[in-house]
Amino acid sequence: MCDGSLNGNTIIIHSQGFTKEENTMLSSELNQKFDFNSDIILHKEKYWVIRIPHNDAGKLLNLIKPYIIPSMAYKMPKTK
Repeated sequence: MCDGSLNGNTIIIHSQGFTKEENTMLSSELNQKFDFNSDIILHKEKYWVIRIPHNDAGKLLNLIKPYIIPSMAYKMPKTK
């Protein structure tokens, strides 16, 4: 539950353990299955991670909200 970060309302999934190609596949699956517009970005000029844009934050939150423990809720964006 702690392998992510929040930058404004943009969510970063810290998937540094995967290659660029694997991150691309994961991002594509998220987009197809959940209608996201995620992409991959280079993090700290070293690691590839998945970025979920702010306009998809509400979709993601609706999917995972029942599973978020209270102490980790601060990692989720505030949605309207």
